[in-house]
Amino acid sequence: MHTEGKNFVQFFGAIWVMVCHSFEGKTMMERFVEGRLPKLHRPSVIESFKQWPSVAPSVYEVQEIKGDNVIVVDDIFTHERTHVLLNQENYEQGREPEKGELLLTVLLPAGEMKQVFAAPLQLLKDHAQDRKETILAQYNDSDYQDSRAYMNEEFLNVLLICLYGEKKLIRRQRCRTSCT
Repeated sequence: MHTEGKNFVQFFGAIWVMVCHSFEGKTMMERFVEGRLPKLHRPSVIESFKQWPSVAPSVYEVQEIKGDNVIVVDDIFTHERTHVLLNQENYEQGREPEKGELLLTVLLPAGEMKQVFAAPLQLLKDHAQDRKETILAQYNDSDYQDSRAYMNEEFLNVLLICLYGEKKLIRRQRCRTSCT
């Protein structure tokens, strides 16, 4: 794997660990929310923030560009449609996602919309359909009962498919952790 690929795996792997893997009974996201929640005052912010520990990574297909830094995405597994408020700092050189692209990310509740946690891995339209088909084929061939469990256990494989377009690059025993 080249250096840039390693950097992507380290960055997105860290996000995956923060939201999906418990240490001494709690994820890093749960610990963060517990620490910050007492400092919040606005009821709408508190309600959104309380949902953050239940987030999980997924792959989203951009369906529409709404303007005002809002895009509409569909989860490729569940087909759930979500409005996402974009943070310009998340996009290299200000390049926002385009219709037909894929985003590998964690979405955080933010009022009526969601926002991207850290930054998404953005797959250009040229590769999006092929990567989507490969990911869905791997998911459909698996024994996972839902996409959340699949993404929790197979996240690194999905990340490598997004980066390189290859199937099942990492072979490991399934671990006993889960997104909460």
